[in-house]
Amino acid sequence: MDGRSRGMHVVSRLLADPDSTWWEGEEVSGRDAVLAAAMDAAVEELTELLGDTPADWRWGDLHTLTATHDSFGTSGIGPVEWLFNRGPVESAGGSDLVNATGWNTAEGYGITTVPSMRMVVDLADRDSSTWIHLTGNSGHAFHPNYDDQLEPWARGETLPWAVTEEAVRAAHTDELTLVP
Repeated sequence: MDGRSRGMHVVSRLLADPDSTWWEGEEVSGRDAVLAAAMDAAVEELTELLGDTPADWRWGDLHTLTATHDSFGTSGIGPVEWLFNRGPVESAGGSDLVNATGWNTAEGYGITTVPSMRMVVDLADRDSSTWIHLTGNSGHAFHPNYDDQLEPWARGETLPWAVTEEAVRAAHTDELTLVP
């Protein structure tokens, strides 16, 4: 294979074989007719979802993430879910990328799987490394660090990551000393 997903590999082989029985159907048959019908259905769906002007169609308008709290985010109690869940935020990407985002095509385009943390490690200079967490460093919904990384995460940004002791000491803002 050439680095593409298995699905894209299968589709590329089918596209090269217009006589495949895979292209035979009840409503439409033949590769070109099936592809034309698929394009018509896609335009109809996107027009319904995004309006009549294709120039205004944006993937991020459909491909959004709501960061759902594991314990309370699906409680069924609106105010509780509002307190703990964050988003939706737009996100680029797809399932066949390094920065993969997934969705269930049977349920629409909303994001269901994501990399919860991203990091880029510079092995030559570890203090030049970067990272970002999906939402933030705090698990407390009322703390400012609960969701302060969600928007930068959605934009594909990363934050500096101090690794060595010297860099950590230079970057720290608070210090906690635990004494037995």
